Amino acid sequence: MRSITFHPFGKFIGILALAFAAGCGSEIVPATQHPVNQPQNVQIYQDAPKKYEILGQVEDVIPVGYTWDANGNANEEFDRLKAKAAQLGANGVLLTIDRSLYDVQAGAGYYGTQYEVAIRNSPKTAVAIAIYVIEK
Repeated sequence: MRSITFHPFGKFIGILALAFAAGCGSEIVPATQHPVNQPQNVQIYQDAPKKYEILGQVEDVIPVGYTWDANGNANEEFDRLKAKAAQLGANGVLLTIDRSLYDVQAGAGYYGTQYEVAIRNSPKTAVAIAIYVIEK
């Protein structure tokens, strides 16, 4: 049986296409180099902001047995995604991504605000896009 390998650039084009379509009036500008940021300075975006750069895809394997808290929050998971995005110089994490990059969406809260997060099933992994927001 033949295996198919997808080139990372193909994933980027898919991410770019979805981000453009999902943005509905959003402008994606070419990415530039940004210094490493602090995770607490990274904002979560369910939908694309008005003007931004795409810095890359961020993923975090969800630990076996991990569950939301009693209020439906997954604060630790969001914090891990924000930390990975901050390492790329991002000031935002975009949760709306190309459908080909995940299996299901899960509702999860971050300190009381509810979001839809892209999840790949094997292994269970949260997937998002690190962005640098120029205009909200």
